[in-house]
Formats: sequence, structure tokens, C-alpha cells
Amino acid sequence: MRILRIGLYCLLGGLSLTPIAMGVGGFAWCWLAALCSPLRLCRWLGSDRRRTLSQFGVIAPVLLIVTVLCLWSEALIFVQVPEIQQHAVPNLIGAAVIYLIFAMVLSVLAVILKLPRGDDAPAQLRRPAKSRC
Repeated sequence: MRILRIGLYCLLGGLSLTPIAMGVGGFAWCWLAALCSPLRLCRWLGSDRRRTLSQFGVIAPVLLIVTVLCLWSEALIFVQVPEIQQHAVPNLIGAAVIYLIFAMVLSVLAVILKLPRGDDAPAQLRRPAKSRC
């Protein structure tokens, strides 16, 4: 049942970025690209976080730093097109807002689909081995 919820989380999470592609006409490509983000974030969602805000606190920094900041800085460094250079700050702000909305959608979906596991047994600490010295 958990695998079905993770699959549904990835499918619905991928749909949240597709309204951006409506004007361009690349719905399928945008959905496939957006499908990768929830898939890579599933690893952190299986912990004991139950609230939407704590889910958002895990997802948002990853999306903002890895996706927005890294790609934006690479575009500024390697793509020497004057239009990109002139609109650098509005592009950064726009991408940050889009990915903050995306992070909120993913965190709400994780709580609605009950991806956080609270029923796992707590980790058992081992006693240090006694030295025979």
C-alpha cells in the first residue's frame, strides 16, 4: 500500500508544475521533468515528520538551493545571452516563487497521503562494547 501512495504522490506532485507549460505546449515534457522532484524527495518523507510545516521545511530548502539557485547561477555563468543577463533577478524571484508553491503542494500531498510513518519502532541504541584492557 505504501508503494501505491508513493506512486500517487509522484504522479500528483508532477502535475503541480504542469500549469507552467500550458502556454508553451510541452505538457508531457514538463510533467515528466516535474515527476523527478517528488521521486527524489520520497527518501526524506518516510521519517517521523507529521506536520505540513515540517515537511515544507525539508522540501523547500532542497528545491530552492539545488534547483533554483544552482541552475540560475549556471545560466548566468555559462549562457552569455544579453536577455538572460538583463532579467536575471526577476528570473530568480519567479523561479523561487514557483518552487515554493511546488514545495507547499508536495508537503500537503505528503501529509494527505500519509507518507510520513509514525508507526515505526524507535531506533534502539546499542551499549558500547566493554574493552578488555
